Amino acid sequence: FRKTYNEQQRIIDDTRRTVEQSAQKLQEQLRTKAGDATITAATDETRQAAANLVKAQETRSQTLRGLLNPKQYAKYILFELRFQEIMRRVMDRRRGE
Repeated sequence: FRKTYNEQQRIIDDTRRTVEQSAQKLQEQLRTKAGDATITAATDETRQAAANLVKAQETRSQTLRGLLNPKQYAKYILFELRFQEIMRRVMDRRRGE
């Protein structure tokens, strides 16, 4: 389980970095008042990167489902949801400091 989880998490982390880079590029295009075509291309790139992140997360979830029994998988799903919520709160607090 752990090996598979870590492999899938690496993919998600890499994909998340791509999303962040794309979003920064898009933000820069807006800041510099780039042309519509450039902004459209950067927007499409960012949306595709975000879609890839969702796909990577779903792939991890489905892969792990095949490794866990129903109760273990249910606990995993609840853990992931709670962890994401905790991280969101932590980040919100950090931004408020």
